[in-house]
This record gives sequence, structure tokens and C-alpha cells, in this order.
Amino acid sequence: MQLIDHPNRYGSVIRTFHRGMAVLFLAQYTSATARALLPRGNEIRDALWRYHTDLGVTLFMLVMLRSAWSLVNLVLSR
Repeated sequence: MQLIDHPNRYGSVIRTFHRGMAVLFLAQYTSATARALLPRGNEIRDALWRYHTDLGVTLFMLVMLRSAWSLVNLVLSR
């Protein structure tokens, strides 16, 4: 298992970030869609919306960490 990226394959760290972000984007989209489509007072709508901000902050942190890891890869691959 390679941690850093190579020209022909991404490393396991970037792939883990990518997959985690995909799952969180799906959850973020689901919470926004539920808020738009379900009626007010619906328990599912309210439960999903409670996590919307937390998901957004987590996604932002993952974007920052993924960017930092990409910079590390640039240095390590030279």
C-alpha cells in the first residue's frame, strides 16, 4: 500500500480523502434535498437538517487536509 501519489496511481491517503468526501457530499446533498422536498415538521427532514452545518464544516476541513497532503506529495515526489 503506497501512501504517496505516483504518476500512474493515487496514493491511499488521497483515495481515502476522496471517498470520505464523496460520502459526506452525498449526505450533505441528502439533507438539503430532504429540507426542500419534505413538509415542515417532518421528523426525518428536521433530523437530517440538524447535521447539515456539521457536514459542511467537516467537508471544508477535509478539503483543507487534502490540499495540504497534495502539497506534501509535491515535495515528496521530487
